Amino acid sequence: MKKVNEVFFGEHGLTSTSANHLANIAQEKIVSNEAKLKNLNFVTTTVDIVGSPENSGKVINKDGIYSKAREELHTRLMKPYSTEGTGEQMLIYAHTPSIDQKRVDDLFFDLQKWHRSNEQQLNRIKYNIRRKVAQLNLERSQEYRGKMEEYTIKYRELNAKFKEWKIKECERISQLKIVIPMELQPIYDELCELEK
Repeated sequence: MKKVNEVFFGEHGLTSTSANHLANIAQEKIVSNEAKLKNLNFVTTTVDIVGSPENSGKVINKDGIYSKAREELHTRLMKPYSTEGTGEQMLIYAHTPSIDQKRVDDLFFDLQKWHRSNEQQLNRIKYNIRRKVAQLNLERSQEYRGKMEEYTIKYRELNAKFKEWKIKECERISQLKIVIPMELQPIYDELCELEK
């Protein structure tokens, strides 16, 4: 049997069950990290930087948790006071960051850089897969066309031979005569005599 493509499959590696198990563990880790990041807040005294590059795509995009928390930190640094209510019931809040802005920005940009690098690698892998699939399809298509041409030629040859055989066989059969068994030969002779 011809080996088609051993780039992704071989004798050593993961079974589909093992791969599925690892994917489930990774998904649980992502969900766990997302839950931690949802509680992220840079403006209270209880906040630490939580997160990992594993979730960078979801976290650093414009609507991502980390991005929103970073934006809030920048807003609070620009406007450290806010008010609620009016008149005598007005409350003035003083917002003091619990973490250094540079530390937050550095991690954000590191996550962006890491995410872009992974996106580039993923795009290269996808491109290579598409290229290999196109190459395999082309090779298989050419192989199919070649075999189809061989088959067509062989079919025509066999069909021509069959037609030639059929014509000869029909002619031969038309020339055949009924063989009279020896036991019936006397009766045949007698009938032939009657005909004269």
